[in-house]
Amino acid sequence: MAPPDFHRITYRRGYIREARFAPDGQSILYTAAWDGGTPKVYSTRFDSTESSELPLDNTALLSVSTRGALALLSKIRTGTFNDSGTLATASSAANAPRELDTMVTFADWNPDGSELALIRNSTEAHEWVLEYPRGNIIFRKKTKDGPLRSVRLAPEGDLLAIIDYAGDDDGRVVLLDRKGNKKAQSPLYGAVLGCAWSADGREIWYTANMGSNKVIYGMDLRGKVRLVLRVPGALALKDVSRRGRVLLCKEEITTNTMFQGRGEKTERNLSWYSNTILDDLSDDGKTMTFIEGGEATEERWGEYLRRTDGSPAVRLGDYLFGKLSPDGNLVLAITQFDEKVPSTLAVLPTGPGTIRPFPVGKWSILYSPRWNWLPDSKSFVFSAAEEGRRPRTLIQQMNGNPPVPITPEGVVGRHVTPDGKFLVTRDSPTTGVLYPLGEGAQVRIQGFLPGETMIRWHADGRRLFVAESSNNGWNVSLLEPYSGRREPWRQIHPSVDRTGLASMGHLILSADGECFAYYVGHQLSQLYVVEGLH
Repeated sequence: MAPPDFHRITYRRGYIREARFAPDGQSILYTAAWDGGTPKVYSTRFDSTESSELPLDNTALLSVSTRGALALLSKIRTGTFNDSGTLATASSAANAPRELDTMVTFADWNPDGSELALIRNSTEAHEWVLEYPRGNIIFRKKTKDGPLRSVRLAPEGDLLAIIDYAGDDDGRVVLLDRKGNKKAQSPLYGAVLGCAWSADGREIWYTANMGSNKVIYGMDLRGKVRLVLRVPGALALKDVSRRGRVLLCKEEITTNTMFQGRGEKTERNLSWYSNTILDDLSDDGKTMTFIEGGEATEERWGEYLRRTDGSPAVRLGDYLFGKLSPDGNLVLAITQFDEKVPSTLAVLPTGPGTIRPFPVGKWSILYSPRWNWLPDSKSFVFSAAEEGRRPRTLIQQMNGNPPVPITPEGVVGRHVTPDGKFLVTRDSPTTGVLYPLGEGAQVRIQGFLPGETMIRWHADGRRLFVAESSNNGWNVSLLEPYSGRREPWRQIHPSVDRTGLASMGHLILSADGECFAYYVGHQLSQLYVVEGLH
């Protein structure tokens, strides 16, 4: 059998979101953010390397129907898992779009182009929903259980394929019927980057992990999986035409952790390999924890400790999301996700010693808002839920006694007051409640701005660092939550390359605010048409 033929379509530097064949199988539409610019929709042809920009601002392509109609995402807001925005449609690339729905992340036309299936993130209900046709919910899941991605309708219109994530990263492809019943599902992978139906409609093709590579698999309607294409590096499947041509991206994905120390004028890159994701920064700004994985570790993710003077990093174990104890001797982290084994918290020594697991019994640990130490380094808080109940926050003593709930169901938090007496929670965009960790009454707090995040307590023990994020960085303020008084602290505008900028987050400050760290993700894409895949 002849090897597949790769034909490169794009040559500019940037990130490609979605790409689709037009009905003629020759024309291609795609969304790209080139050279640090904003996402735009382009059109090109299979036999050309020139692309034409469509007159659409802050708009991304979602789907192209068999009639040539476009489904678009406008008024885009960047999110943790997916971009969301307003669903709009246009009868062709030449016509102005008509807005339909908000809080949409993905959509796909049915075979005759008369209806849309869509994924929506309902922030009020704290759930992800799949609608088909639009307005009719056939599948839903809680936001805390991971996102839904990439809905694709089968050529006959009788099945839908979605990517169902089990946590922050791990996901699988699921086949549903028109009523939302599961018909088949793939194994669980560390990442799934896109899916499309094969030309004959007998398989759903998708990109997922194989060791350190991202490869294309095919899964039939009974759930049997086979390898379709493997090349060095990362692939991201975009579309398959009725003639069997495949549209995919070759990806270069990196995540770097940046740090700026006391008295320094610019950030330094403190990444260890190519996927360094910041977890925590010590009170004095001299030590950080991060997770590292990807090609350099053959997908064996783990928790690392590193001094911010640039000393070599130390791998602490196969754990994630580590939080440094105030005394600097321990790191609280969680086992890597395994659908067959409940996640467990563990305490990792930063020096000599052994790892100590903390089984939590009937509780299912909530990955967000994560966990935190009390000031004495002898106990910690984490959020979890019992089967069939809403999550709450618990306190765990290092003496090994069972964890004790400290908030009612539906209330979670992770920031503890510097005196160790209260847990900080938010009950509205502008107000919150301090829940006692022992004896005492609840205390109301105020002064937050909608969308603002808490970073940490200031060294004075009276004020909180809070931050508003934007495309350019963060506006950091000091908030005195008991009175609501606030004052600006500093503006942090990272001096990073914005070409292919895919994410920027997890800003952490030292206790005096003079040191800070964050991580930034870049994704560079090149679009290819591949012929000869079977």
